[in-house]
Amino acid sequence: MIWRSVALLFCTFTAAVLAFDDQCGLLQVERKTLEKYQPKDIRGKSLYFIVVDYFADPPEQQGLGSCNNPEYGWCNGTIKGITNHLDYIQGMGFEGIWITPVLKQFHGPDPDGRSGYGKYGYWAYNWYDIDESYGTKDDLKELSDELHKRGMVFVYDIVLNHCGPVHSVADVEKIVPFNKPEYFHQRGIGNMSFDEYAKGYAYGGKGYPPPVQGLGPGAMCNPGPDGGCGNYKCPVDPGFGQPCPSVPVYWADLDPPQEAPGPRDIPMCGVGDLVCAGYNEEQTIEGWFYDLGDLNHTNPFVHDELIRWGQYMAQTYNIDGFRLDTAPYVRKDFLADFQEAVGIPILGEVTASNWTFFKDYAPKEGKPVLKGLLNFYAQNIATPAFCGPPAFFPGADLNLTRLAET
Repeated sequence: MIWRSVALLFCTFTAAVLAFDDQCGLLQVERKTLEKYQPKDIRGKSLYFIVVDYFADPPEQQGLGSCNNPEYGWCNGTIKGITNHLDYIQGMGFEGIWITPVLKQFHGPDPDGRSGYGKYGYWAYNWYDIDESYGTKDDLKELSDELHKRGMVFVYDIVLNHCGPVHSVADVEKIVPFNKPEYFHQRGIGNMSFDEYAKGYAYGGKGYPPPVQGLGPGAMCNPGPDGGCGNYKCPVDPGFGQPCPSVPVYWADLDPPQEAPGPRDIPMCGVGDLVCAGYNEEQTIEGWFYDLGDLNHTNPFVHDELIRWGQYMAQTYNIDGFRLDTAPYVRKDFLADFQEAVGIPILGEVTASNWTFFKDYAPKEGKPVLKGLLNFYAQNIATPAFCGPPAFFPGADLNLTRLAET
């Protein structure tokens, strides 16, 4: 039997199906070709967008009332809940769904006291597991199968820029597979330890930076009069996270006038707004979003492992397309490599008002950066037309004519 075991090592196989070879008397592995899923074409399809945690069918013991998990702040909608309501979705005329990520999450609350909970799915802590709050791997496979039986397409949301909250090496060591500090950007760390760099507001920290931020001053503008990148001042303090209750005023129109970070035709300096003095492309790429660990795609392990993961997701769950969150905060060369490798189209979220910057992520010269792009330009134009003052976007005056002319 020993020689038979040795001989088995030299057999070429593609699937674990055993057979006995009468001619040579060796136990061998029979070749078997497995049928590979051919992704459906998502072009022109109407997609129903689903925030999984908010949608349907939380665990029976929770009931169907309002979100009632005070410990984690989750509503606990499930993957099964989507599968159980495909008649409803298809009955409205939709040809597919796009769902938020369902990977294993940092649940929250975030120890910085500001960022909340991971229920939306964008705070991954394990790229190869499904969060039990959403369901199981089998649930996700079942959803995909049921969609395809109906001729519907499956678009899945992914994040390549960042993971969940990170405040220490101990936090990093919990992240699968990116469990070493060198897998994360550490711009401006100097002589600090990683724990000192990543503390933020947590554990007695005094705030950001560090980590160096990819949003706001230093990345997208020189600091404005209030220290931020906003081009308008609210005449009253609306409170944290609240909209301005009156018409915002451009900084240069105040008495005395003050210098705004950018032009008056954008509410604030954001990604791609190169007209704003101090815009720093490298910092938008390498900076963090608050305390969300920012992946370093120039690290060979990060580069290769994310591509392996993308292929795994597409092939394991028969996904027809990816929607990519926060695309312009990831290096274009990596995005091109990822798009080429995964074998399905990627719709990249590039929320930019600079159309030249936006189109730079589109396919060109035979090699795509991303196969498709998403933006919210129509929403930004519609806001001042439908909302009127006060509204976040400048020029809000309930002018539908302007919307029609744009």
